[in-house]
Amino acid sequence: MALVCGLLAAPAGAHASERAAPAQPVYRVDTVTIAPAPAGKLSVTASGAVRTGGWTNPQLRPKDHQKGRDTLVYDFVAVPPPPTAAVIQALVPLQAGIVIPMPRSNITQIRIETETNSVISALTQPPPQAD
Repeated sequence: MALVCGLLAAPAGAHASERAAPAQPVYRVDTVTIAPAPAGKLSVTASGAVRTGGWTNPQLRPKDHQKGRDTLVYDFVAVPPPPTAAVIQALVPLQAGIVIPMPRSNITQIRIETETNSVISALTQPPPQAD
């Protein structure tokens, strides 16, 4: 009897297979675009693909920057569909973007990492201002 009551009292969506999975690296990155953004910032956009349909919330997540390195690294991640979801079994394009503060002058490139590859895009720093 207690087991039946416990099952009836469980909230909808409480089953482990129905909970949102944590974000995972997407399958691949194809292109990275870096462009100036308002207020002296940079817009970074990555385009790539996931292995199936149903992935949501694509993001570029910064990795810890190591001092002395000239590269900012971001993971391209998204939330996979629930294991029981019916999804298309084909590569599906996905895009994510982030606006970041203008990096220090020692940063010369941005690398986007995924499950199977990474793409590096060089930063072009504006010319120094005359005093």
